[in-house]
Amino acid sequence: MTSAVYVSMSKQMVLRKQMDAIAQNLANITTPAFKNERVTFKEHLLPGPNGTQISYVTEDKVQRDMTPGNNSHTGNALDVAINGQGWLVVQTEDGGELYTRRGHLNLNEERQLVTSSGNPVLGDTGDVITLEKDDAVITISSDGTVSAESGVLGRFKVVTFENEAFFQKASSGLFRTGETPTELTPEETRITVAAIVTQILPNGNFVIRGRQEIRVNFEVRELSITGVVRPEDISSTNTIDYSKMAEARVVYGGRGVLTDMQQPRYGVQLFDIIYPF
Repeated sequence: MTSAVYVSMSKQMVLRKQMDAIAQNLANITTPAFKNERVTFKEHLLPGPNGTQISYVTEDKVQRDMTPGNNSHTGNALDVAINGQGWLVVQTEDGGELYTRRGHLNLNEERQLVTSSGNPVLGDTGDVITLEKDDAVITISSDGTVSAESGVLGRFKVVTFENEAFFQKASSGLFRTGETPTELTPEETRITVAAIVTQILPNGNFVIRGRQEIRVNFEVRELSITGVVRPEDISSTNTIDYSKMAEARVVYGGRGVLTDMQQPRYGVQLFDIIYPF
């Protein structure tokens, strides 16, 4: 075969993989917790005749959109969904751990909470959440605590990862990774603030600035953040953790009825000084 035929074959092979990914995305458009996939390619050079190089096409990697989707009511009392970032932890047959956002749960013959694929769901103690024999009514609170007639059975173990780009698909809706997970606790609150790049430093680092307002009744709370970040610390989801920001400056304040009561305006303070009674 000529080099042109080989080049054409390499292109057709990667195009087929791309079409397979598109077909899979369309087929799973209504599948809960499915992550859209996109195949990327790169150039691969090989020696050619007369000292030349021939450019082939080869698969680079599969990128997944890990953005959380919308939640919908299913009517199943055991179904759960995670608002925002986080992954449920399930147990494999060999005792390992996989991660999923598909919260369609059922009870198996051992009265364990399991996913639709049959994997037991782990609690924050590392044990499988299991119901007692006489438990009939199951309650799942907003913080993931599972209760029944026998008492509290456990709380779902929910974890996050610094970089979800390293996720590998294990099976439908299940992923594995070599990254070390960070467990979320009910007391922990995570706030995401959109920021813009205001300056690019000579060393290539970015100066960013973000601001957010939250209105609660007659009170407006303001959060602003500035700092310097390295481009390589920005994750595949275009986010960065506060701990990786240099010269970080966070300002949190507000204005409104509550703020005026806590710290009156200067005119009111002056009036109180002149007429204290």
